[in-house]
Amino acid sequence: MDTRKFRSALAILALIGPLGACATHSAPPAEPTPVPDPRPAFAPDLSLERAGCDGRSVAVRVANVGRTYAAPFRVSVTDPGDALVREWRIEGLAESETRILRFPGRAGTTYRVLADPEAQTDDTDRFNNELRIACGGSDQPDPNVGGGQCIGDRIYFQVANAGGGVGRFPVLLSDPSGRIVREWEVPGLAPGAVHGFTHNRQQSGVYSVLVDPDRVIADADRSNNETRIECGNDGGGRQSDLMVDSPYCQANELGITVLNVGAGRSEGFEVVLKRDGRIVEGRRIDGLRPGGSVTYRFGVVRGGRYEVIADPRHETPDRYWGNNATAIRCWL
Repeated sequence: MDTRKFRSALAILALIGPLGACATHSAPPAEPTPVPDPRPAFAPDLSLERAGCDGRSVAVRVANVGRTYAAPFRVSVTDPGDALVREWRIEGLAESETRILRFPGRAGTTYRVLADPEAQTDDTDRFNNELRIACGGSDQPDPNVGGGQCIGDRIYFQVANAGGGVGRFPVLLSDPSGRIVREWEVPGLAPGAVHGFTHNRQQSGVYSVLVDPDRVIADADRSNNETRIECGNDGGGRQSDLMVDSPYCQANELGITVLNVGAGRSEGFEVVLKRDGRIVEGRRIDGLRPGGSVTYRFGVVRGGRYEVIADPRHETPDRYWGNNATAIRCWL
């Protein structure tokens, strides 16, 4: 045996050994740094839902299913050829607020509905801002329930008639155990009309609303006759609840009152005045006791639509964000 070749082979093996060990026991790759969610913790979320189609007109439900006030936006309807059929300007929507919009429609036509096509609002989810509706024909009523929310110890919801006929029907509310706790009789809801309901709850859990459970009317669409409303246990709601109220504008002065209608003291927050979506003035308050209020007067030199928002940065825990803003038009 050639000892020189043997020693060279041993040297090569000695060199490969440590390298192989390093390759075998190398550290795992570092985990990628998670990308933070750019969406704000509290933001509006516009949503479109089909509300009905009777062969002569189409009804669409636009709602703010987000966690705070939605600034003014447009809703547009186009036909299959992209021609504009109808357009609305919604002057803002509070949290959980709903509107029913109706426009002329032909049977057998598919319409495209867009909410906020210019992306003017800070919307958390734009996938539900578009809706396509294919119309059939019906002269029947179509009661549908929506806008459900639980604020403190009160339950709120709405029933709209999105069909083409007048309907008289019952509305039932059941508690989390399934027991019926309230029943209303709607005497007659005209096409496009909306009726609001409230109830003082006695417990936490999921409540159910059912429209026309015994099918006493010929309903054009029964898939929208039921909804569920979740009510949490807030222990009596010891939170603050800021509300902007009593707006006025006269003689180059815009005034509003901010109240704390909750059961707890608020922390410090700002009150801002906006025109065309831009802040033109702001005030700071250290806090409001339960039942307390403060009135602010802003000087305005131009006419137009103004918005006043209390606590726009959500500095204080608020029981209900939907009443923290109001809009007013000044004619100067």
